[in-house]
Amino acid sequence: DVTISGNGTGNVVLESLTVNGTTLSSSDSSKITLAESVDITGDLTVSGAFDLEGLAVGTLDVDNLNFNDNIISSDSNADINIAPGGTGNLVLDTDLVSVGF
Repeated sequence: DVTISGNGTGNVVLESLTVNGTTLSSSDSSKITLAESVDITGDLTVSGAFDLEGLAVGTLDVDNLNFNDNIISSDSNADINIAPGGTGNLVLDTDLVSVGF
C-alpha cells in the first residue's frame, strides 16, 4: 500500500485535485470528472444542482414515484398529490385535461 497524508490538518493536493479526509474537491473550482462507471453503495446526497443527462432510457424512481418519459406513476396504491406551497396555484398549461382515461 501507498499511504499519503497531509501534515496535521493539511490537505493532500494533486495538481488542482484536493483530498481532505473524506472530501474530494477541485482547488481551482473546475468540475471533477469521473471517466468510468461509479458504484455508490451508500446513500447519495447532492447539495446544489445536478444533471441526469445520461438518463435517456429507463425510469427514475424517487420514493414511490416513477418518472419515465412523460409519465409519472406510483408503485403503491397511495394517491399522487400535487400540492403547491403557500398560496401558489396549480397551473396546467394546456387547453385539454383528461380525467380517468
